[in-house]
Amino acid sequence: MAPRWPWPSACNPCKHSTNEHAHHRVQAVDVPNAFRDRALLRRWLQGVARDHGHSINELIYVLMTDAALLAYNQRYLGHDDYTDVITFDGQTGTGVSGDILMSHERIKDNAASFECPPNRSFAG
Repeated sequence: MAPRWPWPSACNPCKHSTNEHAHHRVQAVDVPNAFRDRALLRRWLQGVARDHGHSINELIYVLMTDAALLAYNQRYLGHDDYTDVITFDGQTGTGVSGDILMSHERIKDNAASFECPPNRSFAG
């Protein structure tokens, strides 16, 4: 199956950190891998989906630099602004599916603004 967007296939596994669990893929591209508590993230996501009467089919998280996320914002959304998160709906059947691109720098800044530890911002 071809990837929906360029990031999963474009990632070099020797350069980037990847952790695959059933239905979740987490990648850090040119930034520290801040997804330390993947079990907490997985439980939270499954709980949110369940609370809304859904299940998770496939979610791909890609943590990247501000500059990299800006390039996706410009290319795919036509926006010339920095942002913290961009999501792409990938749902084709049952269950929640999609890609979540996140700026490491923006999320750290948001955590400081809301007086929240950065690892809590990444975990949900």
